[in-house]
Amino acid sequence: MTNVALTGLARDLAKRAAEGRPVRIGVIGSGEMGTDLVTQGMLMPGISVCAVSTRRPHTARDAIRIAYGDEAMAREADTPSKLSEAIESGKIAITSNEMLVTN
Repeated sequence: MTNVALTGLARDLAKRAAEGRPVRIGVIGSGEMGTDLVTQGMLMPGISVCAVSTRRPHTARDAIRIAYGDEAMAREADTPSKLSEAIESGKIAITSNEMLVTN
């Protein structure tokens, strides 16, 4: 708890987190910047990283391990239905097909 009043985007994201309606994002690439995005998404109330698309799935697992401490949040998804299942179960979908993340 803090005595600083949230304003603007921070206030809106906190409200969405409290309502269980986080902004869901997908990350394309899991190099240094993608790993940073996954980590920051984990730290921000109201933001949920739901999918990572990369040509090298092991790097997405590395990013998730760095952000969460293990790979339990990761789930491979190579079809739209598997991607949806992973997201709806609260996991981060990993795919090599960027079109699954952008559509």
